[in-house]
Amino acid sequence: MRIWLILIAELPCIVSLRPAIAWHADGHIKATALAVDGVRDAMPAFFVQGEELVCHCSVDPDLFKLEVDSYALYQAESPEHYLDLEYVADMDLPEGRQSFISRCLSRGLWFAKVGTLPYAASEWTYRLAIALAEHRRWPEDRSIQTKCLVYAGILAHYAQDMVMPLHCTIHYDGLAGPDGTRPHTGIHAMVDALIGKVDTGEISLLDSNDLLPFDNVFQACIEQIRLSNGLVDEVYQMAGQIPAEDEPLVGGSCVEAFAGQMLHNAAVFTARLYLTAWHKSESIEIRSWHQR
Repeated sequence: MRIWLILIAELPCIVSLRPAIAWHADGHIKATALAVDGVRDAMPAFFVQGEELVCHCSVDPDLFKLEVDSYALYQAESPEHYLDLEYVADMDLPEGRQSFISRCLSRGLWFAKVGTLPYAASEWTYRLAIALAEHRRWPEDRSIQTKCLVYAGILAHYAQDMVMPLHCTIHYDGLAGPDGTRPHTGIHAMVDALIGKVDTGEISLLDSNDLLPFDNVFQACIEQIRLSNGLVDEVYQMAGQIPAEDEPLVGGSCVEAFAGQMLHNAAVFTARLYLTAWHKSESIEIRSWHQR
């Protein structure tokens, strides 16, 4: 009965979930292209040659929030793009999605209000790892190669959302009030547009020797979310200087420097998850009954 009361109390959050577009399409495409280029010497040749498809698919998770017949798909997809860290700052976040949902419910929190972004990113890392394990077994199979590129694109989207500070906080579109009131000031959309305005010729990834796989995928995601949450104050301090969506960056400004750093961070984090998936694929056993 208690769980049902929680669900009923939080029903408005299900029906009217927060807007969750992060980094406009051109921003995701730029970050993904940089990430693929960054792993050029470490990933299979087909992966690097398939950069166009990876970049294309990096935009798809935002399309999954479009209304088709009803809001069923939107309700499932929208929470995958954020984690409002303040709600669970003192929680030891479990690695499993179902355990997280259970823990939220035990606190009277509806999980969709909190968000499930680290679970989306870690799960897609593992899906990519399994697909890459198939590639290791059937290296000439074009269908497997295509699947890897599609998975990599979808993973890139969630990885990069974790680098967007306003996707990691309750203050996602204006400073939330003490009573939980959430204004919609428009700053979210302006920040979303920033990395798409950066001249990628000015961005360079870390040396490939510094792009290392993560030991623990989920903990890496949580650490990135905490880092992004720590930048929320900086975003709001720059609020008056952030250009409108259709306006360019001001050369030499603190906002331009911030946007460049965000693009760099998004590309590096994505690249390291790609390397993690490739590294893990080596030890994944494809069962004998699984034939291609």
